[in-house]
Amino acid sequence: MKTLFHTTIAITLVTLIAACSQIAERGPVNKQGLTTLNHSTFDQLAIRSGTDFSQYRQLKIEPVTVSYDDSRRYDSLNRKKSVFEFDERELALFNQQFSKGLSAAWGERFGWKLSEEAGADVIILKATVTDLYLYAAIKNDEILPHKAATHESSRMVIKLDLIDGESGELLLQSSGKKTTGLTGSGVNTMTRVSSVRYWSDAFQAFRQWGHLLATQIEDMTSS
Repeated sequence: MKTLFHTTIAITLVTLIAACSQIAERGPVNKQGLTTLNHSTFDQLAIRSGTDFSQYRQLKIEPVTVSYDDSRRYDSLNRKKSVFEFDERELALFNQQFSKGLSAAWGERFGWKLSEEAGADVIILKATVTDLYLYAAIKNDEILPHKAATHESSRMVIKLDLIDGESGELLLQSSGKKTTGLTGSGVNTMTRVSSVRYWSDAFQAFRQWGHLLATQIEDMTSS
């Protein structure tokens, strides 16, 4: 068990370092006035050239809206679609992990502190998560004959905007696919999906996403 845990941590760190080391190639300016960037991780990435991100001291994260993948499921227990979607409490936890992950990454990189108010030194984050697909149910209140084991625990598309808290000017726009959990192969590296594991996976994925975006922001502002 310890070996598996240490291997999991090592793979996560290697993945994080590799992702953060990728620098995007610059493209044309889009209709919003943002410089487009070509990066393998993102379907869309654009940052306003000349933005001084160091002027910001606080980060206001608005609630994330979530919609689900409509792919047909082949569930051996013939459970309803709602089992693989968040209830109100789970959506709140998802938002909590999103906020914790992004704010942890950007707190480390930029020193931004979480805020509930907009203002001159506040940057506002607006995000939507679409096509969310849970590979296994994370309901703790169901008595099931078995528990699913997987490598990845969910997949989704994250659409994220950063906005100046005073002027409302759009500073960054991004969209990309993200997977929670670890990509692997073979039954020996699978782990059982539970709510505890899923929320941990989600936090790590969002923290990694934040570091990756921070790298692109730093590259844009340093050149």
